Amino acid sequence: MQEISNRRLVLKRIIDIILFISKQGIAYRGKSEALYSLADIADDNQNHGNFLNLVVLLSKYDPVLKAHMSEAITESKKRKDSGKGKGRGRLVTFSSKTTINKLINICVRQVKPEIVKEIQAAKSFSVNVDSCQDVGVVDQAAICVRYVKSGIPQERMLSMVPVRKSTGEDYRALVSNELAQLGLNLQDLISVSFDGAGNMAGRYNGLQARLKEEVPKLIFTHFYAHVLNLVLGSATSSCTEAKNLFGLLESTSVFIHELFKRTSLWVKKISELTAGQDKLRRLQNIEKTSWWAKDKALTTVMEKTRYVALIKTLSAISSSTEFEPKVSFQAKALMDSFLKFETILTAFTFKKMFDLSTPVSQYFQTPTLDYLKAWGFIKCLDMDLRRYLDTFDDVFKAASLFSSDVQDLMHAENIDLDIQTTLPLRRISKKPKKHDQLCEDEVTLLATDPKRLYTISVYKVIINTALVKINEKFVCNEDLMKDAACLDPKNFNRIKENGIPNDALKSIASIANIDRELLSKELESLQIILRNCLKLFGMSTFLLGSISKIQIHKATKKTTKMF
Repeated sequence: MQEISNRRLVLKRIIDIILFISKQGIAYRGKSEALYSLADIADDNQNHGNFLNLVVLLSKYDPVLKAHMSEAITESKKRKDSGKGKGRGRLVTFSSKTTINKLINICVRQVKPEIVKEIQAAKSFSVNVDSCQDVGVVDQAAICVRYVKSGIPQERMLSMVPVRKSTGEDYRALVSNELAQLGLNLQDLISVSFDGAGNMAGRYNGLQARLKEEVPKLIFTHFYAHVLNLVLGSATSSCTEAKNLFGLLESTSVFIHELFKRTSLWVKKISELTAGQDKLRRLQNIEKTSWWAKDKALTTVMEKTRYVALIKTLSAISSSTEFEPKVSFQAKALMDSFLKFETILTAFTFKKMFDLSTPVSQYFQTPTLDYLKAWGFIKCLDMDLRRYLDTFDDVFKAASLFSSDVQDLMHAENIDLDIQTTLPLRRISKKPKKHDQLCEDEVTLLATDPKRLYTISVYKVIINTALVKINEKFVCNEDLMKDAACLDPKNFNRIKENGIPNDALKSIASIANIDRELLSKELESLQIILRNCLKLFGMSTFLLGSISKIQIHKATKKTTKMF
């Protein structure tokens, strides 16, 4: 009986370790998982994996686990020394990959039904599907669900399923079968969200189109964070100057970090000019699929001391005899680009745009994302960018001030280089004209005004590209979002004064199979009930703009009980 009791105690500790690793989202396995390899774990450099390392760590402070692991390691060493084949022998270790996988599957079987119960209680839910290849080059589809529990949006990963074929029909069968196995009704599915791939978002043969054949009123949303990535990605490739800027940042990062000798020189130069964490600052690579990497790369460079440190590093490489001629030439070419005012002005153009868009992107990646609030962020971003169209003079002044500060700092550091502080006149090639041709190209007319030429051909092109793409990509569910705005307590005061718009609530009424007039009357009744609740508890009706949905739910419930 004592042995059984001890094994149960060991198993409880093993399960706690599994739950901890799962919650932290870290890997279980390592390369060296045989128990005999743990005998000298303090002195070896082998990768035993997070699970076994945690078991060994806890066994130092837990006598039950320590006794079990000591016996298991000793038995494993004896088995190895005897030359016997693989197997656990007579001892139950609870630490093999087979046992761990079984315990993980048991946890899954305990958790999944609870998630399904919550979904069924919510009556409706949405599904997010995305896939990628694992280390075994097997395409794995993650099926996540979103639903509301007690007024709070919940997001859960429901399944991870291997994908055999990737057509829209095959994905439909995969999703439908998985939901059916869990006891979820496909007719309770009200919305789906995927990326923009043709097999997922295609209008005719994509997953969303196939699901709409079964659920006609299904709402499809392209991942908001993914769409914003596409929008800003288009802006960063909208003109030659924009492409040159991010190409320069990427080339410089690769060039500096390509060899340790160049990296150490960068560290030395930045340490001479900065203090604290900036001494450890690395230049950022730009990932093709993540626009925020461009934001990070730009922010890293566009600080005057780091900018000077970068020029100082490139200047040292270009003039040093320790580097090959090819390397010195590359450094000189990169340095000359950073000394151009056009580079700085384009960088400041994007810097302000990223300042406006980064908070929106970060909110889009939160698990408890509120779609109505997200839509409001998009509308605010659109308005901010439209206002930004008319602020080129402010951007130009900021870029000029930055150039002057960099020049002063370069002189203080005895760097014999000059940086441009304004846009130079551009040489425009003259095109031959016919004898009766009187008109001239606008570019030719603006040749003597480089600032206005830049405003038209670069600044406004970048911002207008972002605005056009926002209106293209986010317009699909605009009517639904406008209807949802009517249900937001923040707008109740406005509805009381002006009434419900005639074209409002049509999309929601259609999806829910409710008469639009009946829904409007219920909304008006809800406002009256809510105002009475607030008055009953001595709260001002002006608090409608800040009161949360959960507070409304609790207050209404409390009032119902009283009556």
